[in-house]
Amino acid sequence: MSVESIIKERRSIRKFADQAVPDHLMQELFNRAAVSCDPQMLQSMRLIIALQNESKNRLSHYMLDSFTATRMGKLIPRSVKETMAKFFSEVPGLLVIVVDDHDSQQQKDMHYANACFFLQNLQLLAWEKGIGMFWRSDEMLYTKPFFEQLGISDRERLVGILLFGFIEKTPRPRKRTPASKKWLHWPQI
Repeated sequence: MSVESIIKERRSIRKFADQAVPDHLMQELFNRAAVSCDPQMLQSMRLIIALQNESKNRLSHYMLDSFTATRMGKLIPRSVKETMAKFFSEVPGLLVIVVDDHDSQQQKDMHYANACFFLQNLQLLAWEKGIGMFWRSDEMLYTKPFFEQLGISDRERLVGILLFGFIEKTPRPRKRTPASKKWLHWPQI
């Protein structure tokens, strides 16, 4: 499979096979995804992985508690919240990505961009192995109680949560705007 075909075919996956993703496979993917990243920037990143049922259940409850605390979460019926908790706890794996926060906006942006670069590499490498991912960075995750439950300090920044597992169903591709349509020539802007 070529890099170009992986980039074109990769999708956000929401339907995962009922099959565990081996820990050693995720470690291999982490190591491979990190190869092209800045080593100093990688030191500012922390990965929290939940593969066991107990840790997935706990993390899904933390996520649900965080969501329930938001204005929108208070309007959602209990049955919908229970369905969400069930979905999150049944996902084969959850990965929380955290980076050091920084006083310098430039450093803050660089840490975040490097983590996003790492995650894009990870998603493409995982796709090659039949593992799909879904990147969550919903507003509901950015609450102080959620950060405290995960041990995320005031000097850290949440990049997002990746839900992952072997692919059960690949969604159809969505229509995309060609990048060439976004191309502007300087100084004609």
